[in-house]
Amino acid sequence: MSTPDHNAVVAKNNELIGQMAKFELSELRLIAYCLAHYDSRQPDNRSFKARVADLTSIFPMEVKSAYGVIRQTMLSLGKKPLEFQEGSKRHYWNWFSGFTYDEGNGEFEFKITPEIQPYLLKLEGTFTKYRLRDVYQFKAASTWKMYEVLKQWVGTKKWSVELDQLRLLLGVAGKYPLWADFHKWIVEPSTKEINAVSDLSIKYEQEKRGRRIVGLVFFILQKKAGDEDVIQFDSTQDQLYKGILGCAISQKTAEKTLYKIIKADKVDRILERLPGMIARAKKKNTPIGKYVIGAINKELVQGSLFDDQAQPQTMIPAEHQESLDCWQAKRRAKEKCAVRERGVPGQRKKCKICLVKIPPDQFGI
Repeated sequence: MSTPDHNAVVAKNNELIGQMAKFELSELRLIAYCLAHYDSRQPDNRSFKARVADLTSIFPMEVKSAYGVIRQTMLSLGKKPLEFQEGSKRHYWNWFSGFTYDEGNGEFEFKITPEIQPYLLKLEGTFTKYRLRDVYQFKAASTWKMYEVLKQWVGTKKWSVELDQLRLLLGVAGKYPLWADFHKWIVEPSTKEINAVSDLSIKYEQEKRGRRIVGLVFFILQKKAGDEDVIQFDSTQDQLYKGILGCAISQKTAEKTLYKIIKADKVDRILERLPGMIARAKKKNTPIGKYVIGAINKELVQGSLFDDQAQPQTMIPAEHQESLDCWQAKRRAKEKCAVRERGVPGQRKKCKICLVKIPPDQFGI
C-alpha cells in the first residue's frame, strides 16, 4: 500500500459533506487522511495501516503532540455517528468499525464501516473530491467545512445560501447571531484562507431583505484545471521537500525554498544539514519552520560566497563571521546594508562592524 502524500485524493458523496458540521479540525484531518488511503482500494479490503509520522508529514503538527491528538480524535469520532434516512428508517453509522492504535510503533490500523462504503467508493452523481494539498494548511474547522461545501458548486461557479443555513453547515449554529460578528470571525477568515492556500478562488456578495443581510452569494472559480499544478521532483528532491514540509512550513514556502535550493545545486547539502537545523531549533525552543527557513537561506547565501570561484572560502576568515552574519541578516530582512551603499560621491557610508572586520573589496563593492 502506498503512503498518501499531498497529491492523494479524498472523495465522498455530498450527503456525507452535509454532515461534517459537528466535526473539529483534528477529526476532519484524520478522516481525510484515512479516506486518502481508501480512495483507490477494492471494497473487499477495508483494513488499512498508517504511521503517525506519515500523518504529521502532511498536516502541520508536532510528532509528540500528534499521538495524543490521534487518540482523542479516535474517541471523539466514536461519539459522532453519521445519520442516514432510508424510507421510514433512520440509520446511525460510525466512520470506522474498528480503530487500533499501537503507541509503541507509532502506527494505527483502521477499518471503514461497510455500510458507508457506497458513499466512498465507485461514486456517481453528486460527489466531491479534492487533494490533500488543497486542505492540509487550513487552520480552522470552519474553513475546511466551507471549502468542502463550496467545492460541490465549483461546476456551476455560483452558490446562494441563507446565513442560518451557512451557520449550520459550518458548525456554528446558534453562534454569531449578528452579521458583523459572523463576518469577522467566520466568513472573512475562511474566505481569505481558502483563497490563499487552496485550489479555489472565491468571492461573495451580500443578499439583503430591506436593510437586513439574510444570505450570501458565492462566486467560485478553480485556480488551475486538472493536475497542471502537480510538482514533480526526483527522489532526493522529493525527500527534501517532504522534510521541509514536516517542519510545519506551508506548501507554497516549501516549494519556493526547494526551487532556490535546486537552482543553487545544494539539494544534497541541505538534505544532509536539515536534521541538524531541526535539532538546533528545538534546543533553542524557537519555531522550527521559521528557524529552518532562516538556516536554509543562510546556508544558500553563505554557500554561494564560499563556492564562488572568484571568491573562495579562504577569502572569508573565521574572524569575519560576525560581519558576514550581520550582512546576511540584513539581506533576509530586506534591509539596506550601509557598507554596500554609496553616500557622497567618492565616499561610502560606514558600517563599523563591516568596515572594521572585513575590507569592503571582499563584499565586491
